[in-house]
Amino acid sequence: MSDAQNRNVNPEDKRQYLGFIQDIISRMAGNSSSLKEWFAPILTLVFAIAALKQEIRIYVFLAGLLVAVAFCFMDAQYLRLERAYRRLYTKAVAGDTRLYDLNPKPFDEGFRGYIKSLFSWSVLGYYGTLIIAGAIIYRFAF
Repeated sequence: MSDAQNRNVNPEDKRQYLGFIQDIISRMAGNSSSLKEWFAPILTLVFAIAALKQEIRIYVFLAGLLVAVAFCFMDAQYLRLERAYRRLYTKAVAGDTRLYDLNPKPFDEGFRGYIKSLFSWSVLGYYGTLIIAGAIIYRFAF
């Protein structure tokens, strides 16, 4: 946005625009948190079924592993989008975006950003720890 356009922006409009971006960032963070909240009871259920049904425990374990990987990938996607919107917010505060432009694509790192999100402490640290714990429980408890 040019300096002339920045001077013509109503401060209330800019405040509302920044609020919209903040709401999106909060929604992405909330969705990520919800995934983690749902994953723990699902994993507990998988362990309980595996403990009760010895003859199908490998299939139950593999199903739990598949669910863990799916949740991990979804969480990485939410984190990637959240980071893109945070970069959009930074640019919007500086006045470098069009007013009410909510497209994060110019600030998205694409596949590289997805991989960075996947290997972040909040995604791989959480799901990786639970997957390893599940594998250890499977190996030594059954």
